[in-house]
This record gives sequence, C-alpha cells and structure tokens, in this order.
Amino acid sequence: MSQTRDWFCGHLRAIGRGKDVIIRGGDNIPVVEVESLLCRHPANAMAAIVAYPDERLGERVCAVVAPKPGQAIVPP
Repeated sequence: MSQTRDWFCGHLRAIGRGKDVIIRGGDNIPVVEVESLLCRHPANAMAAIVAYPDERLGERVCAVVAPKPGQAIVPP
C-alpha cells in the first residue's frame, strides 16, 4: 500500500491507498494521475478517486472532491 495524504472529514479517515490502478473495461486508470489533474483545478482543495464494482466493466470510478473555502462544486 502506498502512502498518500492523511485526511479527516466528519467520521471518515483515509490513510494510504488500497490500489493505484482502477481497471475499467480493460483500461488501466492511474489513480494518482487523475487525482493530480483534479487537484490542479483552482476551485479544488483536494480530491480522491475510488473504485466500486461494475458488473459489465469490472470497476467504476468515483471522484470525491473538496472545494476550497468560498468555492462550490457545480455539476455539469
């Protein structure tokens, strides 16, 4: 397990990472690269990528993003 940020929010504390690659439909998605891309957005304070099972594709990707103070997350 590689070590990443240690952050605490409410009742959830994440330390480290279970896996570095999400496999979706035969494609390898590098978690750290996607998180880095999301964190470069000027409105984002931090981001984490997690996988969850998908019957057809193997895994789906979910992004958890925390905005900087005064910013809001607006879905497309």
